[in-house]
Amino acid sequence: MAATSARTAPFILEETYVRQDAQAPLPLSSIGCELPGVSPAVTSFWQIYATLEAKGVRLNHTRQAPGLVAVNMRQFTQAAAEHKLRTPAQAELKQALRQSLSPRFVDTRNVNSAILGNAVWCWIFEAPIDGAEQ
Repeated sequence: MAATSARTAPFILEETYVRQDAQAPLPLSSIGCELPGVSPAVTSFWQIYATLEAKGVRLNHTRQAPGLVAVNMRQFTQAAAEHKLRTPAQAELKQALRQSLSPRFVDTRNVNSAILGNAVWCWIFEAPIDGAEQ
């Protein structure tokens, strides 16, 4: 019996490797599917954010977290309106922002604001790497 198992062991191992390869998922591009694109609402949000920041409007409420961006939606919408920038509908924007990958959505929570000096409800994102697109 030991001699038989010694002869079949390499075959069993070889079959195991073949089966694992056969069950490996195919990349989406190889089956004609693409990853979902970035929502126009997310693209619009980050373009408006960059425009407002370039005009000197402070929107990032984080204090000592250089890797994070914390945005209060009420302040963002008011600043955009003051600068005559049209924002996407709030319901659509909030749903789409949860799917943001660059900057990546992290959470919504109270932040001790560097702008206002008190706690404010913000949408938290990982700060984009220089040159990265959303």
